[in-house]
Amino acid sequence: MSFGEILKEIRTKRGSLRQVAELLNIDFAYLSKLENDRVSFKPSRDFLNKVVEKLKCDEVEKNNLFSEAGRIDEEIEQAAQAAQVNLRPNLKTLFRAAPKLSEEEIGKLNKRIQKILETKDK
Repeated sequence: MSFGEILKEIRTKRGSLRQVAELLNIDFAYLSKLENDRVSFKPSRDFLNKVVEKLKCDEVEKNNLFSEAGRIDEEIEQAAQAAQVNLRPNLKTLFRAAPKLSEEEIGKLNKRIQKILETKDK
């Protein structure tokens, strides 16, 4: 599903286009454009947080909205910034490779990382 489709699905459970637009304090025409994927930019994190808060989205709805809007979880974004991913080629490669790994491969990698961290903490 696209961002607009997810937003529309959530919105239709909460009210009409005009009701939800009013709740979000935006123009209903803009909400319609978002729902129909007729905007050429990614919604901001602030806007997405507002949607989640005002429409009382559950965790799945929140994750779907952020994912389809091309926004990563704030905690992950902060971790990437703290790790200076852009300045560390190997870490950048790891981040880019992650989506290509299976859940099993990610689990094995996580176990290896935990072992490394345990060794460093000693």
